[in-house]
Amino acid sequence: MKLLIDVHAHLDNEKFSHDLNEVIERAKNTGIKHIICNGLDPVSNRSILKLAEKYPEIKLALGIYPIECLKFSDDEIDAEIDYIRKHKNSIVGIGEVGIDYHWDKTTEGHEKQKKAFLKFILLAKELDVPLIVHSRDAEADTVEILELQGCKKVVMHWFQELRKIDGTCQSRQMLLCLAISRKLSKV
Repeated sequence: MKLLIDVHAHLDNEKFSHDLNEVIERAKNTGIKHIICNGLDPVSNRSILKLAEKYPEIKLALGIYPIECLKFSDDEIDAEIDYIRKHKNSIVGIGEVGIDYHWDKTTEGHEKQKKAFLKFILLAKELDVPLIVHSRDAEADTVEILELQGCKKVVMHWFQELRKIDGTCQSRQMLLCLAISRKLSKV
């Protein structure tokens, strides 16, 4: 029997509020044993923790989405990292974290995202869990940071330029997660 795992979901999204039980049941019926829900910000992290208490199929990756990091001070990001650390026994990864230059074109924003990303990398290494990484229009910087930090447990969830990162990811044994356009709610 195959063990299928959906490594990236946001089941706390309001789109699932009316039929989450059915979505979970359809996933189970297609052979999915675990669904890793990724946090986007402090509110989302707390929301998916509650979902995981209700649904044993849901596993957690807590983090702050790259663009969301821009909304928080360094102290607020550090406080969320402490919160994640306190819930280390409830998580299977750190995510959704990374760098996104698509929506933010400023040098200041890029530097803040890189700084936050590094904090989450260090947390993942401390807790010995994988990173689930979002990288949009920032592949070179993302892979360089992962490489400099010696990251091995990485799922590259979102990336634009496969040819820019494929060789490095393969040599570091990082998992590339190719998006499928079919939505789980339609399966």
